Amino acid sequence: MLNLAQAIPPILLAATGGSFWLAWYFWKNRGQPGAIWFGGCLLSCGLWTSLDALSFLLDVPPVQELARRAAWAVILSVTVCFFRFACIYAQRTRWWRVVRAPVVGALAGEIMLMATNAYHHLMWQPSEWTDMGFVRIPALVPGPAFYWLHLPLTYGLILGGVAVLFAHTIGSPTFYVRRTVLLSLGMMAPLIVNLFVVSRLTRGIDLTPLALLVTFAAVAWVTFHDRLLDVMPAVRSLLFQQHRDAVIVLDEALRVIDANPAARLLLGDEGAQGALAAALLPFWSQVREVVERGDGDSIEIAHDGHVIEIRSLRIRDETRATIGRLVALHDVTERARLIRELDAYARTVAHDLKNPLTAAAGYLELVGMMEPQLNEESARSLSRAEEACHQMARIIDDLLRRRSVPPPAK
Repeated sequence: MLNLAQAIPPILLAATGGSFWLAWYFWKNRGQPGAIWFGGCLLSCGLWTSLDALSFLLDVPPVQELARRAAWAVILSVTVCFFRFACIYAQRTRWWRVVRAPVVGALAGEIMLMATNAYHHLMWQPSEWTDMGFVRIPALVPGPAFYWLHLPLTYGLILGGVAVLFAHTIGSPTFYVRRTVLLSLGMMAPLIVNLFVVSRLTRGIDLTPLALLVTFAAVAWVTFHDRLLDVMPAVRSLLFQQHRDAVIVLDEALRVIDANPAARLLLGDEGAQGALAAALLPFWSQVREVVERGDGDSIEIAHDGHVIEIRSLRIRDETRATIGRLVALHDVTERARLIRELDAYARTVAHDLKNPLTAAAGYLELVGMMEPQLNEESARSLSRAEEACHQMARIIDDLLRRRSVPPPAK
C-alpha cells in the first residue's frame, strides 16, 4: 500500500501537465464547435489533479483539507463543460436549453452548501485522516447533500453528455461510434473510481489519478489518432445525409472522415471511414490532382457504366488554414449523353449546311460574272450576299474543325 500511495503524487503531477497541455491544444482550436468547452473540461481536470497533489505534497492539515474540498467544486466544472461540449459537438444545443435553468440552480445551491458547510455539515462530515506512511491525508466523509445533490448532478451531466454523443452517432459509420465510445469511457472513468473512493471501498487510497490517466489517454487518442477536431460533425446534417449527390469528407491527410449514403451506394463501400481516400475511390489515380488542389475544378471519369463529375473544395478553419476536403461526386451520365448527342447533331447539321451554302456562294459569284452591267445598288447587294455566304462558311468550317466533346477518363 505504501508503494502505491507514494506513486500517487507523481501520477497526479503527470496528469496535471497532460491535462493542461491538452487544454492548450483545444484552446488553439477554439474556432471548432465545442472545442473551447472541452478545453475548459480538461483545464478543470488539471485543477482537480493539482489540488489532489497539493493534499499529498503539503503536510499542513488545514491546507490539505481545503484542497480536497476545492477539488469537489472543480469536479462540477468538469461535468458542466463536458455536457456543454457534447451538446455543441453533436448539434443538440436544445438539450442544454432544456436543462440550463435547473442545472444552474443546482450548481448555485451546491456551491452555497460548500461555502457554509461549517454551519450544517450537509456536504461534508468531519474528515477522517489516513496515514500513508510518508504523509497523512484527509479522507472527506460525504454528508447527506452529497447523495441527493452532488452525486445526481455530476453523474447526471456526465451521463447526459454521453447520451447526447451516442444519440448523435445513431445511424453513423463505425468510425464515429468508436470515437464516441472512447471519449465517453475516458470521461466516465474518474467519476466511477471516485464513487468507490467516497464510498470508502478503497481503504483510504484514492485511485482517481489512475483513472485520470485512462481519461487523458482516451482523449489524446481520440484527438490525435481519430483527429477529433479536424472535421467536426457539423457536416453530418440532414442535408448531408439526404443529399442525392455523393459527398465524401476527407481530413488534411486525405483520409476518409465521412461519406453520405449516396456515396456509399455509388461506390459500394460502407466501411472505409478512417482509411485513405485511395481505399474508397477506385479511380483515385485519375482524380488525385483535382482533389488535392481543392480549388473547385471538376473532372469527369467513367466508372461502372456511369459518368461521374468530381469536384473538390477545401475545408478551412477560422484562421483560413486547410483542415480537409469536401469531395462531391455527381452522376452526369444523362447529361454527358445529351451533350454528345447534341455535339453529333451539330456536326451533322454543319455538314448538311455547308454544301448548299457553297452552292449558293457559287451562284452569286456566277451572277456577278455574267451580269457586269449591274447598277450600283444591285452590285452592292450582291456583294453583301456573297460576304454573308463566306462568313457563314467560315463559321461552319470552325465548327467542323472544333474537337468533339472528349469522352470521360477511364
